[in-house]
Amino acid sequence: MLDYGRILVVGSDGRWARYLFNETVGGRLPDVESFNAVAPGPGTLAMAVGDGGVFAWGHDGLQNSSRSSSGHDLNDVRYVDDDHWIMVGDDRWIQHYDTDGGWIIGSGGNGADLNAIWSRNPDDIYIVGDHGTVLTGEATTGQWADMNCPLTEDLLALDGTGGDYLFVVGRNGSMARHDGDEWEILDPPHDGDLLKIVVISWRRAYVLTDDDRLMEYVIVNP
Repeated sequence: MLDYGRILVVGSDGRWARYLFNETVGGRLPDVESFNAVAPGPGTLAMAVGDGGVFAWGHDGLQNSSRSSSGHDLNDVRYVDDDHWIMVGDDRWIQHYDTDGGWIIGSGGNGADLNAIWSRNPDDIYIVGDHGTVLTGEATTGQWADMNCPLTEDLLALDGTGGDYLFVVGRNGSMARHDGDEWEILDPPHDGDLLKIVVISWRRAYVLTDDDRLMEYVIVNP
């Protein structure tokens, strides 16, 4: 969602669609295999990422595109603040765009595929990926550290609170919470893949499952 009443969705073959109240406008960018994620930026600006290192941007739609020099598939993108965008992809690929300095490659090669990003601010960014990978770092430095998550399944999504709590979810019911000091493995609401999570508080969240259910999750004894 870009702002109130404005929704942008992306899909295969470079296709995108923007919904604004009762009006829908769509388009297709040539030479784009598939978009994997889209994120809102300032105002009506949005950016999408996809296979083959493609990234595209525009206002009220996607009008421009380019590609990462690495060609790694890009799996998620997040607008951090007025100066920073972060993109992540396969083989531990991280691209950081600084409006002052251009593209900065914070990491890359010889690592797990990275699947999703969440941040509180430019100096407090988290990334999850395959084989239980959870990274934390700062956009301003481009340095990333492993948080040593005890899970081993591929992690697909994450979200956090305004405090220290971070939740991660993934394949085969993998779910854990970090309180700022240590990890706690949680009993999942579903044994299949957990695709998305939206955290409401340090003990309550909503989880999207691989059988198309949106499930409320409450930690009874935190």
